[in-house]
Amino acid sequence: IMSIGRWREKVQAVSEFRRMAADDEQAGLYLMQAGRNRQAVYFLIQSMEKYVRAKAFEFVEPRNRYMRELHQNHSVEAAVKFLVQVAPFSGVMKEHMLQQIATYLTNGIRYEHIHNNVRYPYFRERSGEYAVLDISGHDSDVISGKLQWLKEFLRALDQYR
Repeated sequence: IMSIGRWREKVQAVSEFRRMAADDEQAGLYLMQAGRNRQAVYFLIQSMEKYVRAKAFEFVEPRNRYMRELHQNHSVEAAVKFLVQVAPFSGVMKEHMLQQIATYLTNGIRYEHIHNNVRYPYFRERSGEYAVLDISGHDSDVISGKLQWLKEFLRALDQYR
């Protein structure tokens, strides 16, 4: 049996999510520079999800089975829902968080769909044909800008603790 990679044990979840998010972000930016916008958007979205999960795990014990089960769905939307659920803030603050996220991060963008649609051709039952989501430089710039907003938003949460 061939083995790829080597496990590092007893890592800190928050720092590893943050490190992986930064790695994905850097990969996305390199791919943008190379004009590989489809792949760039994929990595930038992966980065968003990991930055959000890193912040959420600052608020709860990441080894707790219940918390691990809460964050099993993998999308930016699921990560945001998890963050808001576990954030130690009042209901009013959580509503404000959701409003800010809806206005500046999601505002009509379905990251979970983009994440899948940049990886594979999509079969449209209605037309009986395959379709592909093309990603432009402008599209990757938009996603990169939203990632920068998200990072600042997550940093700003620290002042409310």
